[in-house]
Amino acid sequence: MDNKQRSILQLFKLVSKEDLIAFEELYGLYFNRLLHFCITYINFKEPAEEIVSDVFVHVWTNRHTLGKILNPEIYLYVAVKNGALNYLKKNAGE
Repeated sequence: MDNKQRSILQLFKLVSKEDLIAFEELYGLYFNRLLHFCITYINFKEPAEEIVSDVFVHVWTNRHTLGKILNPEIYLYVAVKNGALNYLKKNAGE
C-alpha cells in the first residue's frame, strides 16, 4: 500500500469519527477528479457536479460506516460511476 492510499484511508477513518476538517480535505482532494471522471460518462458539467456532490453528501451522512471500506478511492469512483449510470438511465430518450 503506498503513502497516497494510506492517507486516503486515514482521511476516511477521521471522517468516520466526525472530523469535518478531514472531510473538507477529502472533498478538496477528490471533487475535481471525480467531476472530470463523471463528465466522461454523461458529457454535462452541471449534472456531473450534482452527482459528485451527492456522493460526498452520502459519505458524510454515512460516515459511521466508512471504517468498513477497504479502498476508499475505488469506493468514491464506483459511487460516482453508479450515479452517472443512474443519470443516463433516467434521462435516456430525452
